[in-house]
Parts: sequence; C-alpha cells; structure tokens
Amino acid sequence: MVRRLCMPITSIYQLHQLQSLLSPACLQSLLTFVVVLQEQLSDVRQLMQMTVDNHSKLDAARNELRPAALHGCMLYSLLSTMTAVNHMYQTSLQQFLQIMHLSLHK
Repeated sequence: MVRRLCMPITSIYQLHQLQSLLSPACLQSLLTFVVVLQEQLSDVRQLMQMTVDNHSKLDAARNELRPAALHGCMLYSLLSTMTAVNHMYQTSLQQFLQIMHLSLHK
C-alpha cells in the first residue's frame, strides 16, 4: 500500500483510489504540505539565483585585486631575498603588510 503512495499519480483512477484511501483531513494536510513545499522551492530558487549573482560579483572583485596581490607577492619575495645581500634589509611580514596597506589606501 505504501508503495502506491510513493509512485507518481498518472491517471484519474489512481487519484480516485488515493482519495478513497485517505481521509479528507489527511488530504487537506497533504495539499497544505504541497503548497508549503512549492513556496519553499520558490524561495530556494531565489536564494540559488542570489548565490550565483554573488559568486560572479566576488569573482569580479577577486580579479580586480589579483594584480595588486601579485605585485605584493613579488615585492615581498624581493625584500626577503634582499636579506641575503645585507641583514639591514631584513623586513618582517607584519611591517611589509603595513606598508602595503598604506600604499593601497593612497
């Protein structure tokens, strides 16, 4: 019997059989459940669309900042290798990040 309820209803006869098996209150709660489920599906679709839009905005922002990040990486690598030339050129990452942030804000 449960197996029949899990199968899709493809004919009016099957719908009539289902109506005869279920009480009117059960049918009403089932219809209410289907309506709520459809509303939730609509909400989920909207959220998925918002997620896709936000993902593309984040990709655009990431691509705008990529050149600055690449230059910062190259500068820090250069400063790190300068230590081999003379120990006075030694710079910490924290110090480098402060200078980098100041230059980005200008």
